Amino acid sequence: MRSFLGMLFVIGLALVPGQAFAQACGGEIREELQRQGITPDDIAGVRMQALTQSHRGGGRVIGWEAWIKRNSCKGQTVVQMRRTCRITGSYGTSKCKNK
Repeated sequence: MRSFLGMLFVIGLALVPGQAFAQACGGEIREELQRQGITPDDIAGVRMQALTQSHRGGGRVIGWEAWIKRNSCKGQTVVQMRRTCRITGSYGTSKCKNK
């Protein structure tokens, strides 16, 4: 568990715009991964991606995706969230399909 928390901290350091979000929503991400049976040892890397909505006056962040690279399968697990940290969904790419 400690290595997973460390991984979430690294998310924030790797992507400055996602730093506050990764630290604030790390618990929700961790709970979703645990719900899916994904253990900290199965996590090879994590990156945060902002979901934006563009309009004439500019753009705004409407949510986030955590892209979790896994050791046990070829692909990633993606956890989608609102700006409030509420999980809205998750899915697996390539060979990392959700159970």
